[in-house]
Amino acid sequence: METIQPNYDTIKIGRHDRLVDRYAESEVHALESKGQNCVIAVTVEIDNPWHHAREYGRQIITALVREFVRAESSSNLIRFEQSLKATNSIIKQAKEKLNVPVNCVVALLINEEVHFAVAGNNKLLLWRNGDVTDATSGGLETEEQFSSVTSGDLNEGEWLMLANKPLSHFLENNEQEIWSDDDSEAISAAIVELSPVGERESFTGILLRYAPGKLHRELSVMWDTLEHLTPIKLPRFKFPNLPLSDTAAVVAGSSRASWEFVKKLISKIKERGSKRAENSSFDLGSNGFKLPRLSLPKFNIRSRIQIIAAVILVALIIVGVRTIVSRVNSTKEEQKAPNLAEQLVATPVGQRILFLNDRFSLEEYNALSGDQKQTFAQALAAESVSPLILNDLVSELETPVKAIDSLNDVLAVVDTSGQVWLIKEGQAIKVEQTVKIADPISIAIVAEDRILVSDKTGNIWLLDATPSQPLTLPLQAAVSSGPKLLQKFNRNVYVYHQASNTIYRQVNFDKDLNGLKALLKDDLLTLALADFAINGRVVALDVNGKVSSFAAGKLESQQLTVPVQEGAHLTSVETNSKIFVLSGGVLYIADDKGVLQQSIFPLVDSVEDIVLDGSGKTLWLATGKKIYRFTI
Repeated sequence: METIQPNYDTIKIGRHDRLVDRYAESEVHALESKGQNCVIAVTVEIDNPWHHAREYGRQIITALVREFVRAESSSNLIRFEQSLKATNSIIKQAKEKLNVPVNCVVALLINEEVHFAVAGNNKLLLWRNGDVTDATSGGLETEEQFSSVTSGDLNEGEWLMLANKPLSHFLENNEQEIWSDDDSEAISAAIVELSPVGERESFTGILLRYAPGKLHRELSVMWDTLEHLTPIKLPRFKFPNLPLSDTAAVVAGSSRASWEFVKKLISKIKERGSKRAENSSFDLGSNGFKLPRLSLPKFNIRSRIQIIAAVILVALIIVGVRTIVSRVNSTKEEQKAPNLAEQLVATPVGQRILFLNDRFSLEEYNALSGDQKQTFAQALAAESVSPLILNDLVSELETPVKAIDSLNDVLAVVDTSGQVWLIKEGQAIKVEQTVKIADPISIAIVAEDRILVSDKTGNIWLLDATPSQPLTLPLQAAVSSGPKLLQKFNRNVYVYHQASNTIYRQVNFDKDLNGLKALLKDDLLTLALADFAINGRVVALDVNGKVSSFAAGKLESQQLTVPVQEGAHLTSVETNSKIFVLSGGVLYIADDKGVLQQSIFPLVDSVEDIVLDGSGKTLWLATGKKIYRFTI
């Protein structure tokens, strides 16, 4: 299945950065399926601020596209229906876990054909013949899951709109003003102009116009970067009202008082020149054109003095303006923005870690003076957190790191491009691969010729030191779809299947996962996991930040709870009973009883993954393209 050029103009409405109070996202996927050009458009909204709302939202979008791709029917409509049924289980799980409804509208477009389904209160609108019509009216918006598919046709030039509830109301109430012009850019500009500030930040959706055989436009209205869309209106120049020196004030006052005199003088000179020109033309004969003679005007002494005075006044105006500009520049220098340490001190205690998550920059931190860095550390100490300077750079790769794992002194790394590396004694060794692994998630190294990598589509890849690596491993039906997290302990492999919220174990792994058996099921793992580790027990971090320990298939203890954010990671090994949790930029260190011992803020822009070595004495941290080592 190949990506193709769609037959639709699109306007995506939403935000680049995620909303703080909910998950809301819209996507368009163009595909070729069974000889037909297909487009899957989807808008999802989950009214829950926690990280797991984002996880479920991403799973819904991924499942809708993935299950359509994987379906084996020769009918694209049947494939679409099968993808909806497969996604319903995720919607059900999300509603039960989050205790809020899932609002989703998805459409399959095949040239002029439209097939769509709705769960929750999202809408599908149609602009046709100058009117906006709600195609979801009739009760479909009240369904908690996808229950039926509605089909229809689009005519060339008509708009289809997938929208959450606030956006659908706005589009219906402003249809005439928005579609007063048929141009895509004019429509997106009208949406920006008409949308009420304070409400539009919650607008999420996609507008698609059927335009076969034409140059297609892909536009976006991103509320958090709106300055790029708003036309700039330059004001008329006006002298700024700034405190001036006495000389500058005199100059400015004289300039204003004399300006009318200068204008009258120039007007008089022009008038004299025009009178002389009226009597200074000659006839070209039959051509009938008259051209002016070129001659210098004659001025008397008084006129010359007036011109010299005007020149002096203009020079004085220039001097006055330069004085004002100099004063403005000096004022700006005096009003420098506060540095990173001052901003952190100004942030209330309890919110400083959140501030650093959004604002911290290693470059800005390095620009601080010694005293300012001390102020920064004291402000962090009020949150019971200490800064950690990472100096022990182990390796730097060509591409940012996605996930890491360790085996004794060897580090296995997969970067964001899907390339696997082995790092030995600080040297990065590129593993030969026939293909790179698209969208990698997790990595586990059982041996140097037994490396496993999972990806977003649900595959688990094996790198076994053979020329044909990487190989996709056959999986049981229960775990074949959906993202998975990987861990290993001795020669056993552990797989966390996100869709079923179950941890599976393969004993004595040897190049296949045919013996995977459920170890911890959904009845014990009451919430979805952000990460897990094996230290002889299963240590799990759920999406609410609770760390629990399991042994012999039973809950042993619930140890601690940390503030959890997107990208949280956990690591622990048998030789070191401590538990390390990275969340929201902070590294929390607890003992085996769950007593928090230390909270550290690594001074880097972001940390992608953490892992302990086999001895439990070294913690590896991946940040960007770099991997650091921290001795415990």
